Amino acid sequence: MKKMFTTLMVLAIALSAATAMAGDMNWSFYGKVHSSINYLDNGQNSQLGLTSNTSRFGFKGSAPMNDEFTFVWQFERGINMAQKGTGTLSARNSYVGFKNEKFGEVRMGIHDTPHKTLGRKTTFFFDTIGDNRQMTFGTDTREQDILAWVSPNWSGFGLFLAYQFDQDGSKLASNAAENADFYAETVFSGMATYAKDNYLLGASWIMFGSGYEATGGTDRGDTPMVFRFAGKYNAEKFGIAASYLNVGMQAWDGAAYQDMTASTFGGEVIFHANEKFDIKGAYYMADPNTDADNDDYSLIALGIDRNFSKNLQMYLQYAMLSNGDAANATLGGGANGFGTTLGGWQNADGMYENPMGISWGLAYSW
Repeated sequence: MKKMFTTLMVLAIALSAATAMAGDMNWSFYGKVHSSINYLDNGQNSQLGLTSNTSRFGFKGSAPMNDEFTFVWQFERGINMAQKGTGTLSARNSYVGFKNEKFGEVRMGIHDTPHKTLGRKTTFFFDTIGDNRQMTFGTDTREQDILAWVSPNWSGFGLFLAYQFDQDGSKLASNAAENADFYAETVFSGMATYAKDNYLLGASWIMFGSGYEATGGTDRGDTPMVFRFAGKYNAEKFGIAASYLNVGMQAWDGAAYQDMTASTFGGEVIFHANEKFDIKGAYYMADPNTDADNDDYSLIALGIDRNFSKNLQMYLQYAMLSNGDAANATLGGGANGFGTTLGGWQNADGMYENPMGISWGLAYSW
C-alpha cells in the first residue's frame, strides 16, 4: 500500500510539473475505491471474507494540437483494497490519441473492447457479486495493442470500433517451420448504439483471428464470433435492462471439430424508491450448448443500494448460481469485478451444488 501511494504521489507531481511547463494541458485525477464483506456458501461449507471489487485510479488529460485536433491521453491502474500485493497497479484502460468534433476520437493502447463496453452500459450490478459478466463466457475483455475509434454523436447514434494488432510473434521468428505454422492472433470488435433521453439500444460483436481458434489438429475451426444485443431504460422512478449474447465457434473434441453455440439471455430491473434507496434484481440464463444434457445454469441477484451522494454508496446484495445436473458454473471471480471465485460443492452423485453469497459493500468514486 505504501508503494501504491508513493507511485500516486510521484505521478501527481510529474503531471503538475508537466502542466506548469506546457501551460496548455488540462488533466484530472479520478478513481473508485470499492470493497465488500462477503458470506459465501458452496452447498457444503461457508466462509466470511473480504474482497476488493475493481478499485482503481487514473489520470486523463488533453492538449490542443491545432485549431481542429486535440491530443488526448489516459493512464489507469487497478488497486487492491483488501489484500496486499494482489492486483496492485494492474493495467486498465490506458491510451494516447487525438480527437476532432467532426471526425471523432482515436485511441491507441490498452482498452475494453466495444463488446464489453456495451455490456457495462446495460447493467445495474457493477463490479459486485451479482454482476452479469460471470454469465458471458469470458467474452467481456480488455485487450492490449488496441487501435480504437469512437465516433461523434450523430443525433443519438454512435459507433465504437477497435482492432487488436497481432499477438503472435512467431511470424518474426527465424525458424522456417515456425513461420509455416503462423496464425494471426487479432481481434476486431465493434459497437453500434442509439441513445436518446432515458433509452439506450445497442448491438456489439467480436471477430477473433485464426490464432485464437481451437488448435486440436492440423485443420483449424471457424473463427469464433460473438454477438450481443442489449438495451436499457432508466427513468426517475424505475429502470429496466435486457441483453442477449451468442457465442459461435468450433471446438475440438479429440477427433474432429464440432459446432458449438453458447448463449445467455436475461434482464435486470431497478426501482428508485427515493434519493437515498434503490432496490434492484437480475435474472440470467446461460446455455453452453455442449453435448452434455442439463449443462445450463442461471443467475439470480437481488440488491439494495443506499446512496449517500452521487459518489458514495453502500449496498447489500444476494446472488446465487443454479447449476444444471451437468453444469459446474462458479459465482463471482475477477471476470465480473468480484475478487473471489466460488464453485459449487460436488456431491456424492457427481453433481455440483448451487453456490450463493451475501455481500455488504462500500464504494466511493471521484
